[in-house]
This record gives sequence, structure tokens and C-alpha cells, in this order.
Amino acid sequence: MKTRAIGLIAIALVLLGAGTHGQSNSPATEFVGTTPCGTAIRAFVGGLAADASCPAIVWKLDLGVREQNGPGWSLVANYGAPTASNPEATGAPRASVRGRLETSATTYRLVATNGQSLAFRRLSSTLIHPLDEKNRLMIGTTAYSYTLSRSDATDDPGQPEQRHGPDYTLSPRETGNTVFGIFEGRTPCIGLARAMHLALTDGCQRVKWRITLLQKAGTSEPTTYKIEGSLHHTARAGSWRIVRGTASDLDAIVYQLDGTAIEGPMLLWKADDDVLLMLDEHKQPLVGTISFTYTLNRAQ
Repeated sequence: MKTRAIGLIAIALVLLGAGTHGQSNSPATEFVGTTPCGTAIRAFVGGLAADASCPAIVWKLDLGVREQNGPGWSLVANYGAPTASNPEATGAPRASVRGRLETSATTYRLVATNGQSLAFRRLSSTLIHPLDEKNRLMIGTTAYSYTLSRSDATDDPGQPEQRHGPDYTLSPRETGNTVFGIFEGRTPCIGLARAMHLALTDGCQRVKWRITLLQKAGTSEPTTYKIEGSLHHTARAGSWRIVRGTASDLDAIVYQLDGTAIEGPMLLWKADDDVLLMLDEHKQPLVGTISFTYTLNRAQ
């Protein structure tokens, strides 16, 4: 693992050091996504009045900029929630920031020219995620996560004009010492449908999720799960277990939600205690779109 990590970092440094002063214009170094407007994120991006509304931030972050004093980065951010017809929230208030890029192991630290800084963890070759002041992955909301996806690997955005299924009602939230965790979020649809062998004939752009993991009372021993949301109007239930290994990390902790007669299993990589990433059938992290990612955040 250590040798692989060093190799990936070396490749990244070659990419980041390429080119001349200015933009790299390379999709291999550009990361995109829509994140919540957390205090630290808003302070880093800047360019918006303190009392202004901030439903979300749409990112275009280039880690391949070459500054005069070494590797750099540039960010164009739009303050606004994306829509089906305007996924990049164009026309919303915009901020442009750039600065120096520092790398260490699997961490990128972005130091802006105004002195603000923000660290990101490289989760895979295609995903990065900002860190909080305790060096943990930032926890998103039920609407948006903080994960950014490499733009040349983003998923099919689906068909926004078509809606999958009718309205649904979530069951009362589980409570007590049998709850291992409840994770929620909104993800793209196409990649996950492919990974779980779901046949979708009416188009699908995004999916809302609530995944409840239950345990043996007073322990951390897995028992059953319940999946609810816009793909499962009648809750899907079954057994789950803790397994090891993703495609790039044999020691990674993965929650495996067993499949049913008509659906394949769901694989959730524990990237942090409060952040889960969906994996495909090859245990590769699914890559999102500019609007949504395959990241779920702990709600309980």
C-alpha cells in the first residue's frame, strides 16, 4: 500500500508541476462538485456578503496550475443550488480564488493568496474531500456532500426531465442502542443502478437515500439494514456485514448490504466515521457529477 501511495503521489506531482504559469486547462486535474455552504468553506471561497443566502456552492477546482513559485491551484465557485437546466448554477454570484498548492502523503493543502487555507484528502484517483479543523472529512447534509469528482471521470447525469417513481414516505427514525448508524444523502442514479443491477426504464437523475444500519443491542455487531428513498418506496431490508478491502486499499472497512432476489448488494466504504462512499461491483468508488456525489453522511 505504501509503495502504491508513493507512486500515485509522484504521478500527481508530475501533473501538478506541468505547464507554464496560469491555468492547466486539463480535465485530469480539475475537480467539480456541489457542496454545502459550511462556515469554513464559505470563508475560504469568499466573495459573498456575510448576510447573503448561500444554498450551495458549485466548484470548479483546478489542481494543475503552475505558479511562478511552484505548484498552484485555481477555483471558480458559483454560489447557488444547481438545477436540472442549469447544473453549474451559472448566473449566480461567483468567486475566483487561486494560490499555492502544498502536498503531503494523501493531503492537498490549498493556500490562497489572501492567507486562507483549506486541506483536502485524496480519497482515490478521482475523488477528493475537504477536511475540518480536526483533520476529519467534512460532514455534508441530506442535500449535498463535500466530495469533489475529477471532471474527466464524472458520471452520466441522467435524464432530469424524467422522474423515477411516485412520492414516498419515510418511516419513523430508528432510535436506541440497536442503531449502528443512519446515513442520508442525494446521489446520482445511473452509476449505482448499474452497480446494483437495477433496471430503470423511465430515466433517473438523482436518488434520495436514508440507510439505517442496525446492530445487536449494546454492541457493534451488525444485524439488519433498511434502505428507504426515491428508489425504494417500499423499504428494502436484509442483513449486512463488515468486510475488508476496496480496489485500492485491502485494509479499508466496507459495509456490505446483502442483495435481494432482484437487486445486487450495496457496498459502502467507511471513508470516515461519519462519511460513507458507495462502491461499484469492482469495489471502486463511484464518481459523481457536478451536481451530486455518491457520498452519504451520518444523520444519527
